[in-house]
Amino acid sequence: MGGLDSLDYAEEFQSSTGVTFELYWDETRDTWSELGVGSQHTVVVFDRTGKQLNTWRGFDGQRILDALN
Repeated sequence: MGGLDSLDYAEEFQSSTGVTFELYWDETRDTWSELGVGSQHTVVVFDRTGKQLNTWRGFDGQRILDALN
């Protein structure tokens, strides 16, 4: 979740969607720059060790699951 959303929105998103993974909040968008994220609705998938597995624009739940398998 990035600086274009409020922290309240990020918390509401997490609770309303029932996600079981951690969401990282960065109001400065420094993380976006570091990861090469240019806009919202970009998905960055990491494995449990923190290795970046994949990045794409647009939310697709099945694609996230596929990237983790």
